[in-house]
Amino acid sequence: MTFEQRIDWFSERNLIMLFLWKDRFLNPLVPEQLQKLKSSGLLKNKYLLEVMEEHFPEYDAELPRGMYFPVPISRSLLDGEDFSTKLAGQFFYDFILVDDCQKWSLRDKYITGKVLSLFESNLFYEKETNHYYVEYWSDSRWDK
Repeated sequence: MTFEQRIDWFSERNLIMLFLWKDRFLNPLVPEQLQKLKSSGLLKNKYLLEVMEEHFPEYDAELPRGMYFPVPISRSLLDGEDFSTKLAGQFFYDFILVDDCQKWSLRDKYITGKVLSLFESNLFYEKETNHYYVEYWSDSRWDK
């Protein structure tokens, strides 16, 4: 399977892979961001490819749906750690949900106050994925 086919395979299962490159998270489902990712050299990392091509597909049924960050997972493998759902969970964000009453929640807890204001003021739409996302500057880098 090509990298693009694998990313589509993940997307069909509601597994979104985000890659930190420089100070931004790249979503390879967005063609412009995919090109940046390809030219970055990140995809030449054998541990990253192992995570994407072997471990995530093998553990697909056990992984919660949401966003994953495979680069730090691959670094853990490089450091000798074995892949597990627990390891993947350390680099996982659940999807933010918005109900019919426009109440935002994450992991069954409502998002309110300053955090909700921050999220609402940094809400963007990615037409390529048909998803809304929150992106803001945090700790000397962009967070998504």
